[in-house]
Amino acid sequence: MTAEIAILNKTAVALATDSAVTITTQKGQKIFNTANKLFMLSKHHPIGIMLYGNADFMGVPWESIVKIYREQLGEKSFNKLKQYQTDFIKFLETSNLLFPDDVQLTYFEMMIYSLFSNPILKEINEHIEKRLAPSPKKKGKGLNKLQIKRIITAIVNKQYTYWKNLDFLPQYTILDVLKLKKKYNSVIMEVKDRIFQELPFSKATIRKLIELCLYLCLKKGFSKNNPGVVIAGFGKNNLFPVIVSFKPEIIFNNTMKYEEEEDDFIEIGDKTDALIAPFAQRDEVASLMNGIHPHFQNTVTAIISKTLTRLIKKISEEATGGKEPQISNLNKILSKIISEYQENMWKNINDYSFQKHVKPIMSNVGSLPKDELALMAETFINLTSFKRRMSTDLETVGGPIDVAVISKGDGFVWIKRKHYFKPELNSNFFKNY
Repeated sequence: MTAEIAILNKTAVALATDSAVTITTQKGQKIFNTANKLFMLSKHHPIGIMLYGNADFMGVPWESIVKIYREQLGEKSFNKLKQYQTDFIKFLETSNLLFPDDVQLTYFEMMIYSLFSNPILKEINEHIEKRLAPSPKKKGKGLNKLQIKRIITAIVNKQYTYWKNLDFLPQYTILDVLKLKKKYNSVIMEVKDRIFQELPFSKATIRKLIELCLYLCLKKGFSKNNPGVVIAGFGKNNLFPVIVSFKPEIIFNNTMKYEEEEDDFIEIGDKTDALIAPFAQRDEVASLMNGIHPHFQNTVTAIISKTLTRLIKKISEEATGGKEPQISNLNKILSKIISEYQENMWKNINDYSFQKHVKPIMSNVGSLPKDELALMAETFINLTSFKRRMSTDLETVGGPIDVAVISKGDGFVWIKRKHYFKPELNSNFFKNY
């Protein structure tokens, strides 16, 4: 994981990121504090990019991807910052150097291999073992081929129904499922035979399994472990800074499946003077901004809710002498009253948090000069890193902090930047910039 933040006002946007990257191996996890996650996206225009999550995308390091794109972009510019994201995604989809057809096919196979192994095969094995296990009242019995086929059909149907009910991504329709069936049918069947071996599948279940594999790439269902891409700065017609972000999952058939939510577009304007936007690990930023840690607030909410539920039950029992259905009726009345008071209580708490914590900070951010924006961004990352270091968890935030400020007039300016080499010995490197 990582911690990254963007702080915006009408003058500029400050970006800061740590240097920790977690590598998972067969022996466990190892953390390196040397990763680069903040880059210029253009050498000629005020655009920057931050990356979090995985250090690579489909086997290619993000650093290489960004620098190849930057070279290809050259002096080209766009009127709106959002257009840089569109162009960057198009570059990823069409770059045969980075993601040729065989690489796309390999990662598609990996995706369906993962689905077939867990949850489908895992659930099949669990159901079969449960049916075969003896109990105090009966001995374990064997399963015939038809019974096993029914178990498989039920489990595949569950996954199929879930994915079928999801919406298609904007660029796809049901017609794409029909078109791609022929192209990927043999690949899916090969992985199926490798994972499920001799397990019996009906023809109808196999057809659903094939469609299910295509739904993985064509519909709005996303993995929780996808990397994040944050692009910040100014298009030619953007007077104030803008941030766009998305989470890519896979490039499939030369189109990218990526997640983009409503709050992934952040823009300073007439109604918004300043914004603080954390990415990846956000809890410490939320704690400082709101005056209460999110985990603590969730715990308190759960404790209060549980306590009130017990209290309602106790009052109902005492007031009715333990008689039904009077207990049930009184429970409903008290639950409704308590729910309204509880909702009002949290509204007052959140209003207090906004007035006493969020509002004063944001009013100051709106008037901060560029150097103070940079200092504030660095401080947030430092606080998150310090908290992780003092906890018993893995130090997933740490290492040197890279900080940059992007403004309309000055462009992309490094405030702090680590190097893996001695700058005085590499003057040619800096001439490139």
